[in-house]
Amino acid sequence: MRRREFLELSAAGVLCSGLGTARTASVAGEIRGQVTADGKGLARVVVSDGLQCVRTGTDGTFALPRREGARFVAVSPPCGYQMKDWYRRIAPAASYGFSLEKASEGKEKCGCRFVQIADSEISEDNAYNRQWIDDVRQIAHAERCAFIVHTGDICYLAGMQAHAQLMNTENMGLPVLYCLGNHDCVAGDYGEQAFEGLFGPCRYSFNAGGIHFLVVPMTEGWDVKPSYDEDELADWIRADLAPIKPNQPVMAFSHMLFHAKNESEAGLVIGKERPLDLRSACNFRGFVYGHVHNTYTSGNGGVAFMASSNPNFGGIDHSPEIVRVFDVKPDGAFVSENHYGRNRQRTWQTSRSGAAWERKLPAPVLFCTPVVSSGRVFVGTTDDENRGTGMVVAFDARNGAVAWKRKVANSIKNRMVVAGGNVIVQDAGGSVYAFAANSGKSVWKMQLPYHFQVLASAVTASEDGRTAYVGYGSRLTAVDAATGAVKWRNSSWEREPVAGAPGIGEGKMVWAANWDGLECHDLETGARLWQADGKPWRFPGADPLITDGKAVVACYWNIGEVDLATGQVLRNKELKEVTALPSGPILAAGGHYLVGSLNGGLLSIDRNTLEIVWRGTADMSLLGVGAYRNKGRMVNTSPVLTDNSTVCAACADGIIHFWDLATGAEKRRIATGAPYLAGVAISDGRLFAADMAGMIRMFPI
Repeated sequence: MRRREFLELSAAGVLCSGLGTARTASVAGEIRGQVTADGKGLARVVVSDGLQCVRTGTDGTFALPRREGARFVAVSPPCGYQMKDWYRRIAPAASYGFSLEKASEGKEKCGCRFVQIADSEISEDNAYNRQWIDDVRQIAHAERCAFIVHTGDICYLAGMQAHAQLMNTENMGLPVLYCLGNHDCVAGDYGEQAFEGLFGPCRYSFNAGGIHFLVVPMTEGWDVKPSYDEDELADWIRADLAPIKPNQPVMAFSHMLFHAKNESEAGLVIGKERPLDLRSACNFRGFVYGHVHNTYTSGNGGVAFMASSNPNFGGIDHSPEIVRVFDVKPDGAFVSENHYGRNRQRTWQTSRSGAAWERKLPAPVLFCTPVVSSGRVFVGTTDDENRGTGMVVAFDARNGAVAWKRKVANSIKNRMVVAGGNVIVQDAGGSVYAFAANSGKSVWKMQLPYHFQVLASAVTASEDGRTAYVGYGSRLTAVDAATGAVKWRNSSWEREPVAGAPGIGEGKMVWAANWDGLECHDLETGARLWQADGKPWRFPGADPLITDGKAVVACYWNIGEVDLATGQVLRNKELKEVTALPSGPILAAGGHYLVGSLNGGLLSIDRNTLEIVWRGTADMSLLGVGAYRNKGRMVNTSPVLTDNSTVCAACADGIIHFWDLATGAEKRRIATGAPYLAGVAISDGRLFAADMAGMIRMFPI
């Protein structure tokens, strides 16, 4: 569907029974008006005050009972019509006229394309804001999209005011729709008051290309309490869905899933006293949301869930900045086209650059550092576009011949291990797979409990290779690597998942959490031994390093050492640099800790003083990946030693860098063109690297 064919915006369905009396309390008078097209009244058009609805008469006129608390009146045009000014504020004695325009071209039920952005949490740098907003505009027009939807956290009053000025229907050249997020509820008479003043109603629906879309405000967790509650939203959705045909595909936009921590509800049941399950209420096909600051795609019982990372900086799990185009088919099935980084690439121009061999993978590689074992190299791919591209592929390490490949249900966004003779990998939907390393045969599989956030944590293994550790928080599980038998599962704590892995050593496991915490477990029993909280541990980069009775942890601005036995902080040093490398552990070499940063290159830190000794330089990254940070001179993957005097890392600038271990001077570089968000593997004089263009290469070193 072309963007000019778009808007059949509606705001509710027909009057329904059983609404709470407080929500339908009438006040004196009626809301009257007329809906016309080409100067003539349009019959049977739905008009709503956000809860109760009526249809226009044969002459296009309508009358709605005035309802206490109603603030807007809006219409739902029939197929084949566009709308401008789709809502009006309700005034004491106003008459409301809506003039609809016919769509100039195209089919009414051919599906549609749209752009989603999420959690822009806009900065005060309007020069940068205009740059990334112009990216959104160019993509939306180039991809012939019908509309742009921002799924919330716009953010706070200043951010909402900036968005209203910089990104609106007039200056974007196609309809711009906003969802209410938790940070969009601000001080006022009620939480959504400022949002409504800038963007209109926070709950409404519309039709495009034969698809019915619901826009639902966030149901819980607001910064300031709104005027509505869940049951009112459920009542509105019932009313909104009543007039549509049973087989019409329905999708929802919201800042966050409803009750997302409940596995059986899977985020689709709204309301407490009068709950509504969207799956039973309509032909529900998809839920598009934000809030989690990462990119995710999943299917559950025929319903697709899709979340997107930020358009203007990296995600909490270091997901790359993204502008996402959705292509919805007439039956409601959909895929996305993800545009990343500088110039919003979908594909990158790459070079072989002296590789002994290179092979094309099914999709980009994110955080999945290749693993080399017994003459083979293993790598996993993403499925963030809902195209079924999540896969484990095994190559002959010498010549790149494909030994085997196996499909998985979701994206692989973390590292895998070879243990117990198996390649063990966890996908973003929480499925854990063990494939025989020699043949690819499925040996065992398990499903971790559902959680609304991406299960991006990496698999790791005990030093003897007998036990694998999968999941995170209440899903953290120790399993027999050979058989998949569960040895223990954590029941002590719950924190936000990270893309890294725990540090393992000296009989203990140390996890660093995204929001201010460390957790330590006994490897054999799973018992929690200690926890440490506080801002020094915010947004971990590398996996913790276990060495000499200490856990070494690099976080957003700091590097610190914690006593492994007690959790007591031994030393903590502010680096004035943001560390960012979810692809492996801190490297200890040459009396230094080596860790990457978002804008300071590779940092070599003296182990005795924790002072930065040297910085290995990198070029400007091709995309932003650090939490709440945009592009910089970034070393975003874990460094490795190629020999006793050289340290190496593949970076988001599309270059594999080699630095002198003693001085930090760059000794060599291999420029291949596409960003690396996964580390390199070194084995038998060979270097293996996989990139965001979906290429894996082997370089002799």
